[in-house]
Amino acid sequence: MKQRLKRLNRGIVLGVLVMLAFAIYITVDNAMFKSKEKDEIEKVISGFVNDAAQACVYTGSATDKDSILNFYDKQADPGCKDALNKYWDHSEALEKYNEASLFGEYYTTKDDIVQEMTPLRDYMDNGYATPSVMSYFSKIDCTTTIESLKRNGAGATAIITVRYDATGSGVPILVCPVGVDYIEAGSGSQVSTSESYRIELYKQDGEWKIVGSTWN
Repeated sequence: MKQRLKRLNRGIVLGVLVMLAFAIYITVDNAMFKSKEKDEIEKVISGFVNDAAQACVYTGSATDKDSILNFYDKQADPGCKDALNKYWDHSEALEKYNEASLFGEYYTTKDDIVQEMTPLRDYMDNGYATPSVMSYFSKIDCTTTIESLKRNGAGATAIITVRYDATGSGVPILVCPVGVDYIEAGSGSQVSTSESYRIELYKQDGEWKIVGSTWN
């Protein structure tokens, strides 16, 4: 009986040591991953956030419908798509995950954002009933902070906070990491808004690319 207890105790101790060693390995591996990749990942995410936001800044007449629609066609739409093409890519693995998700969790993809942008010009055209209350950004600054970062298989998962400091009018349309959103711009004075996102990235051809996102 005592021999069995000794063997059992040794087995428990060995199991605890193995689990402890594995936990230490994961912690060290993730710390090394962050020290090596964090700056590049932050550069990619903040690059997209800033490029897409600046494409949505309007500096023309706030009451000129043709000017605003022309701004969308010539600057906002192509500028946001350029940012998507530069910082985003497709991931078959993530798309299959979205299709098979059993718990309703869905990650916004590059194609999703493009599809959301498609009807925006019609929205602006048809919704421009009262020019004096048209929403727009005259200036917007974005500060991106990575709250946490971990390796996720061949990719990475980043939890980020973006602070938008905006000036303009109303609550304008903005292309952000989870697609088309509305960020308050106030009326002549700066308004600050913070949003939190979960970003999925893969390293493809030696470069990090965003492949999916959701609210955090």
